[in-house]
Amino acid sequence: MKKKLLLTLLMVSAQGIASTAGVNPGSSMTTGPSSNVYSIAAASNNPAMTSLLVDDDQRWRFSYFPSLGFSAEYGDVDNFSDDIEELIDIIDDPSLIQEPVSEVLTRFNNALITLGDTGYLKGTLGIGAPIPALVHRSPVLNSSIGVSASVLGQASVQVLDDELTYDDQNGTFATATSLYLKSGIQKSLTVSYSQQLRNTPKLRFAKKGKLYGGVSAKLISLALSKQVSPLQQLDGDNVSSVLRDEYDANLNDTTNVALSAGLVWETGRYRLGFTLENINSPKFDYGAIGVDCASKPENTTARSSCEAAAQFIQADGRIKARETHTMHARSRVDGLVYINKNWMATAALDLAAYNDIVGYENQWMHLATIYEFDNRLVPSVRVGLQKNLAGEKLSSLTFGTSLFRFLSVDVEYGLDKTTIDGGSAPRRVGIALGIEESF
Repeated sequence: MKKKLLLTLLMVSAQGIASTAGVNPGSSMTTGPSSNVYSIAAASNNPAMTSLLVDDDQRWRFSYFPSLGFSAEYGDVDNFSDDIEELIDIIDDPSLIQEPVSEVLTRFNNALITLGDTGYLKGTLGIGAPIPALVHRSPVLNSSIGVSASVLGQASVQVLDDELTYDDQNGTFATATSLYLKSGIQKSLTVSYSQQLRNTPKLRFAKKGKLYGGVSAKLISLALSKQVSPLQQLDGDNVSSVLRDEYDANLNDTTNVALSAGLVWETGRYRLGFTLENINSPKFDYGAIGVDCASKPENTTARSSCEAAAQFIQADGRIKARETHTMHARSRVDGLVYINKNWMATAALDLAAYNDIVGYENQWMHLATIYEFDNRLVPSVRVGLQKNLAGEKLSSLTFGTSLFRFLSVDVEYGLDKTTIDGGSAPRRVGIALGIEESF
């Protein structure tokens, strides 16, 4: 299949995406969700930052064009997609094997156990926004309002392993091993409001600071789908069509609202932020799998997928027939320090773990430093380190630069390694692009 499977798995979440605010858009890929005025995405990270994103002598700030972001993450297993592709090929055409059947069975049954325990792929994709992100400062209201729209696609694939067997009479291989795909497309519209809080206690350690507060409401439409696809129905010619057809058949769309609030303490030398996201813990349902299989036409992909899902649900409970994704309330702290006029350091930390759209555990810590140059060609560079304190506990280095005061380019390179195509590769990679008005 020559990487058709890998590309399909990583891109299946992109179907139907016309626009999005991006994945960690612009400089946020490097600086994380910190209270950083150099990225308009700070208003989405902490609604209190909306008041700090427009200069005192201006009324508006906005992004000129859609952002773009993509990230991919691999499980801790070497040659994940290669082993799956080779297994699909020999099931489809047993004459491809070049070693004794016993060796094939031993090799793949050992590999399947590893793939089932630690193998996965996860891709996150964002491309643009229906409207540019914008922030407006109103002297009349003595406050600021921000508006942004986004679409985020995320997909993951795991292996539900089962024994590979060989039929001597027919000369064929067989296994119930299946791919378990979960995916979601999140469309959202966010409105944030922020103002300086004047009636606040006097703090001895921060007499010269200003406290800002903000709230936001995010209207979310989240289309979730999951499916079980037996390897025996994925021959080299129909991988893409099978996965996409089942994705559409199991899709379930739920609309809800997520409420968030934030605080920012601002001084001339440092900035501290606190954000409470998803205060109301909105819920979104996946489409059901492995139920009412008898109602589906016999000898069809839909019927075999349903029966495969039912087998894994009933056999060991590794997956659920019905599932709800809850965006649990979570909190985050962050800070920014000006080391000198041009040099600053930022940090952000999730205070508890949470699950992403496809169910993987996250709790991120971000550290970064930014240097601003006094030239228009390359006005700033930034370097960061981020680590997931939960789940797989992966770490990445990030690097970004701004060009011509409008274009931001950031990349992520994982420090944890795996093997792909026989060579060492990072378990996480990412890239983000953004075009927005310089602050």
